Amino acid sequence: MGWLLREIALVAAVASFQIGTAHAGGPRDGAAELDALGVLLLVAGPLTLPLRHRAPWFTVGASVLAGIAYFSLGYPGAAIFATVVVALVSLRRRRHIELRAVREREQQQQLVEERLAIARELHDVLAHSISVIRVQAGVALHLMDSHPAQVRTALEAITAASDEGMRELRAAVGTLRRDGDAAGDGLPMSPAPGLHQVDALVRAASGPALSAAATRSGRVRRLPAEIELAAYRVVQEALTNTVRHSGAHTASVDLAYGETALVVQVDDDGTAAPGAPLGNGLRGMRERVLGLGGSLTTGARADGGFTVHAEIPLPTA
Repeated sequence: MGWLLREIALVAAVASFQIGTAHAGGPRDGAAELDALGVLLLVAGPLTLPLRHRAPWFTVGASVLAGIAYFSLGYPGAAIFATVVVALVSLRRRRHIELRAVREREQQQQLVEERLAIARELHDVLAHSISVIRVQAGVALHLMDSHPAQVRTALEAITAASDEGMRELRAAVGTLRRDGDAAGDGLPMSPAPGLHQVDALVRAASGPALSAAATRSGRVRRLPAEIELAAYRVVQEALTNTVRHSGAHTASVDLAYGETALVVQVDDDGTAAPGAPLGNGLRGMRERVLGLGGSLTTGARADGGFTVHAEIPLPTA
């Protein structure tokens, strides 16, 4: 009801203004007197104003046609195009509101994507370190009485995994921190991890129960940081799944440096079901690789075990 009253008031105000200017202008030489037809033409445009939100150009067109007819019939001068001004102002305001709504949706989507990126980064950083610590702690407890000398190796692996986890956590926080806050908490800024640290991942995953190794082929070189980070996370998550789920005895990491693509393959001989690694980690790997225009396939191997195969295109020279 409030909307209807406002529209009626607007129609009445614009129509009165146009009629008032016609009377205020007075008759011109040779101008026709303002009769019922002239008044009808003066109010024709304002009567279409309630349609200006859904059909603004209809309101503008009707007002222009009414104005042309009004002046062609020789009626006295009047501000008959006031309706056009109101309609155009309303159209501009509507577009401004629509643009603001689009910007707000885009900002909300950006916030969601940023939260997902933070969650994915923290998952990748913490899941691997905690998994290694858990496995090595179990090994230490198992060997404490029977082979106490080997407990040192497990504890050293726990220490290394803890240090690496803290280093990566600082790096992740550094990438999420704004430049202006770079020195805000006193934590040293660490570079994002890359493929030169894959050997450390393999050593951390290795232990009495798992033998892991990494190989490289092709022209080994430093790649763009985003590709290095994505490939590193693929290896990290694949080894985390091997340690946590597969019960594997061996695992291999192969990095093939091609001229047009980097191929990352992680294989193990575990007995986990093919669906075991599914979850946030696999989704995170897939999002990283697909975001760089690559592809990721995972699944059980024909001879047993599990494989993760990623291909990431490299920029051309």
